[in-house]
Amino acid sequence: MLKTSKWFLFSLAFIPLIMDYNVFFPFVEGKTVFLRTIIFLVSIFFAVTIFQNRKSQEQISSRLKYLIKNPLFISISSFLLITLVGIFFAPSSFRAFLGDIERGEGFIGLFFFYLIFFFMSLIFTKKDFLTFFKFSFVTGAILFIKALVELSGGNSRPGSYTGNPIYLATYFLFLIFACFYVLKNDWKKRGFWWWSSILVFIFSSVGILITQSRGVLLGIVSALAICFIYLLVKFREKSILGVSYKNISLIILGLCIIFSAVFISTKSSSVWQKIPGLGRISQFTFNDPTLKTRLISLGVSLKSINPANEGVERLLIGWGQENFSVAYNKYYNPDYFLYETAWFDRAHNKLMDVLVMNGVFGFIAYLLIWFFAFRYILKKESIVEKSALIFFGVAYFIQNLFVFDSVVTYPLFFLFLSLSILEEDSISPLYHPKHSEGSQSKKTTTDPIYSMVTLLFLVLLSSVFYIGFSLIPYIQAKGYIALKKEKISLVDFQTRIKDYLSPYTYAQDLIRTDFMIIAINQIEGAQVNTEFVQEVINAGQGFIQQEPYNPRNFMRLGSLYEAIAIKAKSLEFIKKAELVYRDALSLSPNRQDLLYLMGYNVFFHQQQTEKGLAIFKKALDLSPDVPESNYYYGVALSSLTGADFKVSMSYMEKALESPRMLAKIDNIDISIYKAFLNEFVRSRDKKNALTAVNRLIDIDKANSHNWLSAKSLIEKDNWYKIVIK
Repeated sequence: MLKTSKWFLFSLAFIPLIMDYNVFFPFVEGKTVFLRTIIFLVSIFFAVTIFQNRKSQEQISSRLKYLIKNPLFISISSFLLITLVGIFFAPSSFRAFLGDIERGEGFIGLFFFYLIFFFMSLIFTKKDFLTFFKFSFVTGAILFIKALVELSGGNSRPGSYTGNPIYLATYFLFLIFACFYVLKNDWKKRGFWWWSSILVFIFSSVGILITQSRGVLLGIVSALAICFIYLLVKFREKSILGVSYKNISLIILGLCIIFSAVFISTKSSSVWQKIPGLGRISQFTFNDPTLKTRLISLGVSLKSINPANEGVERLLIGWGQENFSVAYNKYYNPDYFLYETAWFDRAHNKLMDVLVMNGVFGFIAYLLIWFFAFRYILKKESIVEKSALIFFGVAYFIQNLFVFDSVVTYPLFFLFLSLSILEEDSISPLYHPKHSEGSQSKKTTTDPIYSMVTLLFLVLLSSVFYIGFSLIPYIQAKGYIALKKEKISLVDFQTRIKDYLSPYTYAQDLIRTDFMIIAINQIEGAQVNTEFVQEVINAGQGFIQQEPYNPRNFMRLGSLYEAIAIKAKSLEFIKKAELVYRDALSLSPNRQDLLYLMGYNVFFHQQQTEKGLAIFKKALDLSPDVPESNYYYGVALSSLTGADFKVSMSYMEKALESPRMLAKIDNIDISIYKAFLNEFVRSRDKKNALTAVNRLIDIDKANSHNWLSAKSLIEKDNWYKIVIK
């Protein structure tokens, strides 16, 4: 049975390849459920083995006693416990406990990742880790081939089956680390796996370059520098293949310094632009939008745990797992909208994620995990294995300063932690004679009982977490997506959708959001079905009652109310929409897109122009250079009776300097510019007329020839010949 458990654990090597296109997140949901299924099965088979075999009971009891005293295990367990405690202090305890589909985390997700470390530490030997690495080589080869296909298809930063180039690069980083282990252990034989490691090393290095992941590249450079400095200091007198580590380290460090100096001094050269990976690094400046958003996120993160703002509780315990977005929305920096309009649910910095979500206590526990991992690594005797572990640990830690863990990378991290406490011989530290003998001398008859109770508890938790909180949401999501794909009438859809709206699981936010989008489209395109409308309203209101800390939930319900109001010509629903927009703003007062929604509602739908204009002006004042804010304020000004078109056009022109605003141009904007041009022609305002007609040439491609003719007439002052249709 233990062999069966091992084979299930081996199958985790194929997680990056798992795809499910019939769910909301094809690159995540299938992987998450696959991982949890495997860990659930491992726990079942492991428990059956213990209960059936007396010898296994004693062996596992001995190993478990060693493991629970291990500082690294204690640190990981402490972090998980702090995450559990944080649930009771989180604004959204529901999300802190269950997580969400997109990330596959929450306390439950971390619990399953924790069990990877737990079971690998108990039953994996060095041979088992090597077997896992070899399976990973197969996975890596498939990922690499898929990445090449994507690259040839025009995707400049392929993500392969991971769905994200950063996670793909991280996986290739793991493969490079695995290569050193396999090479070292197959050095004398020089057999199939030795040569395979060489091949994997090559394609993994190329793979990292084609993903153009700057964080991983920085991690690799930092890791190499630390590894060779360590070899230079610690093993200067030792040698490999007749060459001393001192000379190897000095040569490689020297070459790195020379290359870095040349690269930095010539980074604007077109040569670097042609090299995958280096081209993106050479384009980096301190005005890089990605850097700007990361720095803004850093400031918001620190503000959200400042005791002056939130008290000592948030500083010490944090906001709770999966509650980063609650903190981020509350302390949102409006300047973020200059560079990115998406909603952040992570800091894109693992340390900041931990600090915000788990507080100082969690932050310390997380750092202790790394401290004890490296402490055990430095005690290892094999220079190659020690260097490989240092390399991966440092590189992984550095790259995680620019991203966050995922269902692809978490298993790699916990495998690394388990491997770090592995003894030097070919068997697990928990099999090592010095541990087992000591355990036997102090063994009591109650030891196996404690072990069985512990394992039974873990099996019970994994069963509940898997069946109740993982499998059911997955079935709901797949069922809903399948229902959407069926060609059925609205009446049938309305009847069957009820099957997927309860129980309320962590998949419901996506199901109900999508349901509301479908409802809005139906309401706008067909006759209003009162029963259908009420069904979707109930779904939306129940959504908000269950999760009242996500402003986007209120946005979606508000949009639904407005669609109903426009179709039914109901002022009541327009005002309901305003109320939910105000609720959303109470959660994120500085978020401009919330102000746009409420401003549009008040100004255009309710015709309260003064009040609506003040809302648009508030959005503009938060960060005056945000193009959307200038656009909405300009449009609102142009709609006023007796509007000053010069002023309103100046705001719109500032907005349309942004490519992202030009991409959103529609017929309404063309009509506004026609009105501008008509007024400036009437008043013989040549300067502004040319500005308006130039913009029409740019945005009204279908009639650009007419606007070119009008421009020529304006330049010649032939005002009477200008006809604006």
